[in-house]
Amino acid sequence: MEWINNIITIKQICIDTNIDPPILDDDLNLNNIRNIKKELLNIYNTIYKITRIAENKIQEEKIKYHIEQRCQNYDTNPTKMINSILNRYKKKIVIDHLFTKEDNEFNLVLDEKIIKEKVSDHFQNVAISKECSNPISGR
Repeated sequence: MEWINNIITIKQICIDTNIDPPILDDDLNLNNIRNIKKELLNIYNTIYKITRIAENKIQEEKIKYHIEQRCQNYDTNPTKMINSILNRYKKKIVIDHLFTKEDNEFNLVLDEKIIKEKVSDHFQNVAISKECSNPISGR
């Protein structure tokens, strides 16, 4: 009974991949095991080749797409093209919530506009000290 279910699965796989379904005996025994094994190997090799061809086609399409992108960037945005060639990408951080301390009280800020203002204020006034305008020596 289990072999019959396997035959049904094998035939369905063949139909899904547009391969002619093999003629397999309903009974699996020592007399036909070599022929069945040969058929299964043929199916496996055919599916493997079809898969490799599909993978190569997808890879070629990706390569063509990226080449077209670089050519387009060459014409319209040379900086982007150079960054792409050198594998340089902008790193971004997302600040979607912020903890602040005002009057010894901790607050959670979730409003985008307020977060933007607080972060901007922090980097303009706190992160870069106005007193430390001299470059660090010894490097």
